[in-house]
Amino acid sequence: MAYIRGYSGAVTQVRIPTMSQSVRPGALALTVTPAVSNNMFTIASAAVAPATVTADLYRINRRYTLITSIVAREVTAAPVTIDTTVAVVIKPDNRSQFIGSFTYNDAAGLPVVGSLTGHINYDTGIFSYNIIYSGGTGTSTFSTVSAVLSMRFMPTNTMNGRVRVKIETEMTDVDQ
Repeated sequence: MAYIRGYSGAVTQVRIPTMSQSVRPGALALTVTPAVSNNMFTIASAAVAPATVTADLYRINRRYTLITSIVAREVTAAPVTIDTTVAVVIKPDNRSQFIGSFTYNDAAGLPVVGSLTGHINYDTGIFSYNIIYSGGTGTSTFSTVSAVLSMRFMPTNTMNGRVRVKIETEMTDVDQ
């Protein structure tokens, strides 16, 4: 059996190995704002409240950090505001830089291309990004509402976020 202790300290018991459940605390889906410095430790602490996720207790896992969706806003000439959620997979490179692009259709059905650039500091947890839009209807303006950053934290000075494994054997008696 594996005993997964989540970020909040709650323990979940699972059988291992399993094809449908990871044997570690789940990734956190954290909403971030464009063009500002987002402190991922502060945002993660709010997501798992009343627990706290701080830089002295956890490290950000580089392997499982990625942007999974972006909410783009279109303001038409009417003026009508339309928010579109675009599913993406944008991972950082080995210099902690996020560089990627995505395409979606605006209200008139024309393609809009968003080009994302961002950076994360894994030590301080500061993440910032911006998106530049091109294409689409000429009378519409495009901007970014938010993005979802999926990430895992590795414990350094806490027991929360760890997995304890206890080997248990099972036997089945067969009557002959």
